[in-house]
Amino acid sequence: AQEHWTGAVQLLHSSNDAADKLRAAMILRRVGLSRLHVSSDGVLDRVGQQMLAQSLSLDTSDCEVYLRLTQYWRAQGDLKRARQQLEGGLAQFADNAALLLEAVEVALASGAFKKAATAARSLLEQDPLNQKVRHNRRFQIITVNRNDALADYTTDMGPAENFDAQEFQVLGVWEHSVAELMDIADR
Repeated sequence: AQEHWTGAVQLLHSSNDAADKLRAAMILRRVGLSRLHVSSDGVLDRVGQQMLAQSLSLDTSDCEVYLRLTQYWRAQGDLKRARQQLEGGLAQFADNAALLLEAVEVALASGAFKKAATAARSLLEQDPLNQKVRHNRRFQIITVNRNDALADYTTDMGPAENFDAQEFQVLGVWEHSVAELMDIADR
C-alpha cells in the first residue's frame, strides 16, 4: 500500500497544479503519521520524519507537522534541528499551545531556562489552566528594575514533584541587590 501512495505522491508532485501539490502533502502526512511509522507510544520513525519533512516542503500550513518534526529531533537529541523546526512553526502559529509547550521542552533540553520560562509565560497567557506547564517545573524568577529597564534573573529549580509545596507567587517591591533577593528567595 505504501508503494501505491508513494507513486501517487510522485505523480501529484510532478504536476504544476498547486492543488495537486497540496494533495501530495496530505498523502505524505497521512502515511507518515500512520501506525507504520509511529510507534504505539507516539514516537515517529526516520521514514515518517522524511515523509513529514517532504510534506512540509509542499505545504507549510500544517501545525502538527512542525510539532511532530520538532518532537522527533528533540527525541533524537538534535536540538539545533528541533529549534529550527520550532521556529518555523512558531513563525506561522505563534499562539499554538502545543508548539509553545514544545518550545518549553526544547529550551529545557538545551539548558536555556530563561527561554523556557518565557515560553511557559506565553503558553500560560494563551492557556492559563495548562497543567503541563503550570505544574511541570518550578522556576525562581526575580525581576529587577534598573533605571526603568527590567532585568530578569531566572533559575530552574527542577521538576515540580521535588517540592512539597504547591505553586505560589510573591509579588513585591524591594530595594535590594540581586544577590540579596536571591538569598531571600532561597530561604
